[in-house]
Amino acid sequence: VNGARQVPPNALRLGNYEITRFIARGGMGAVYEARRADTQFEQRVAIKIMSRACSANPINVERFVHEAKAVNAIGHANIVDIFSFGHHDGRCFFVMEWLRGESLRQRLDREAIGPHIDRPWAELSPWSRSGSSWRCLGWS
Repeated sequence: VNGARQVPPNALRLGNYEITRFIARGGMGAVYEARRADTQFEQRVAIKIMSRACSANPINVERFVHEAKAVNAIGHANIVDIFSFGHHDGRCFFVMEWLRGESLRQRLDREAIGPHIDRPWAELSPWSRSGSSWRCLGWS
């Protein structure tokens, strides 16, 4: 994926999926909205793609695969399903269910979580600046 924030529609296909827009970047890669691009049926999905640098490291690939397996093992209505895993142009990716709604950050900005914490990620800010928090917390 060339320039995570500059992926034009129809720029990249991963198997039966066509990337339509950039969603977010994390410590190991980026997430994109995509659509199924074959004639079987219309389906919106999210695709998480590891960066080329992370994909070149076997330990990172193992973490990425572990994340996909762990997410599917949970099997809960509030957790996305992962449909497939693959490689494209030297990068690992997985295809997951598209969920409508707001991000966790939007929700936390909108509502206080508890009596003493109204912006809990503020506590993570020193780590998030270093990039370590995403890896430590298993987010990417």
